[in-house]
Amino acid sequence: MAACAGDDDANGATETPTATTTSLASTDETFEFQYVCVNRTLLPCQVVQEFMDAVNERTNGRIEIQLSSYPELGISGLDTISLLKDGTIGFGEIYSGFVGGEFPVFDVANLWGTFGNLDQWFAASDGVADDILRIVKKEPDGGEVVGFNYYSSQYFSPKTPLTLWRTSAMLRPEATVRSLPT
Repeated sequence: MAACAGDDDANGATETPTATTTSLASTDETFEFQYVCVNRTLLPCQVVQEFMDAVNERTNGRIEIQLSSYPELGISGLDTISLLKDGTIGFGEIYSGFVGGEFPVFDVANLWGTFGNLDQWFAASDGVADDILRIVKKEPDGGEVVGFNYYSSQYFSPKTPLTLWRTSAMLRPEATVRSLPT
């Protein structure tokens, strides 16, 4: 999921929209943003880079979005929500596996082994999108969800049930292996 923080100033005041709007084409202003993704090597981050390049091109360079990643900024992702809230990150990817403790509904996408195939997983993940939007909008610190990414490469669904090989280490009582129903 991608989200952006509010545009509050240091005093917590927000700008009130005016009745008139000005198109970007009629102004000489430029805008710079930084987008933080989990890792540049991941496909969703590369797709976002292509989008940012297209925005820059279509606005003749007046909107520039720089791409950074968690590793480049020295952050783990576990604190993404708080970094968005306090303005440290203005625009970025929230990986559900990192923030499920703060927003348990995000963990629906990370119930590994629950779904029989990728289509079921995608349907469940997509099925909670409206709930995620509703829950995030309730947050007093603002922010806005601007899109969802789905990392299907993390999931696999075997055609036949997996069999666990038991080793002598697994036979100890503290290492009991339980089979999941198929």
